[in-house]
Amino acid sequence: MKEWFKAPEKIQLGNEETAKLSDTQFKTLVIRMLQELTGHFNSIKKTQAAMKVALCGIKKNLQETNTEGKETRTQFNGLEQKEQINIRPEKNEETRIQKNEERLRNLQELFKHFNIQIIGLPEEKEDQQIENLFEQIMKENFPNLTKETDFQEIQEVQRVPGKLDPKRNTPRHIITTLPKIKNRES
Repeated sequence: MKEWFKAPEKIQLGNEETAKLSDTQFKTLVIRMLQELTGHFNSIKKTQAAMKVALCGIKKNLQETNTEGKETRTQFNGLEQKEQINIRPEKNEETRIQKNEERLRNLQELFKHFNIQIIGLPEEKEDQQIENLFEQIMKENFPNLTKETDFQEIQEVQRVPGKLDPKRNTPRHIITTLPKIKNRES
């Protein structure tokens, strides 16, 4: 590709030598110099054409590389967008699961069924625990049933957060939850 061409050799003739040349010798000297310059010019043209071809090839390679780079970027951007699209449903699904679990808890609270409700106990300083109060009432009123019931199976005992009338002293009810199904050993 890189070919160096020598410049035409200068014919070094002094002013005196040029003046001494005959007319035909001078014309042949000028023609020879012009032919050398023409040959040198033609070789430069060939080199220039080869350089143009090489530059076109380099330009084409650069354009192909640029288009491949752009395609790679678009593919990469497409993958990023697909990844973001895939992440969105996961986040949506997580929030949907959380909402469904919360709804389930709310429904369970709505359908929670209390077995026993003790009404009319005055609210005093509760020296006794509420569970002990239920156990005491059961022993007094149903002595036979207390033998069958295990009071350790009480699931929940609480006072109802009722509407209190500020003008009247109304006691809040006590709610006790016992297990609905007894585990039987066979």
